[in-house]
Amino acid sequence: LDIAYRKMAPIQRRAEEAQRQLDDAISHENGDRRLDGTDLVQTFAGMRDTAQLVLARDDALRQWEEAKTKFPSKYTKDNIPEGPWPGQVEWLSLEPRYIVVCRPKLLGKEYH
Repeated sequence: LDIAYRKMAPIQRRAEEAQRQLDDAISHENGDRRLDGTDLVQTFAGMRDTAQLVLARDDALRQWEEAKTKFPSKYTKDNIPEGPWPGQVEWLSLEPRYIVVCRPKLLGKEYH
């Protein structure tokens, strides 16, 4: 799980940052003033830049959704539902699409 969280964290941050940049650009209070429509050329340039931000945001969200299908993300290490598999000593954690095995280590637990 630690590996999955480490791999997902930058993808999630990228998606959140792309959304924040888009929100800042189209904000009515302090957004891109070129989108006000006072100058036709500047308005089209602002629309082009905003479209690029939307594309970047959509790409980051697509990567985030793709990562959520590859890595377990519903639970944290503290609230994983786990229990013994019948007839086994190892504990398992079940999440839709995933089975995570918890193995005792010398200094704690390790999830696989």
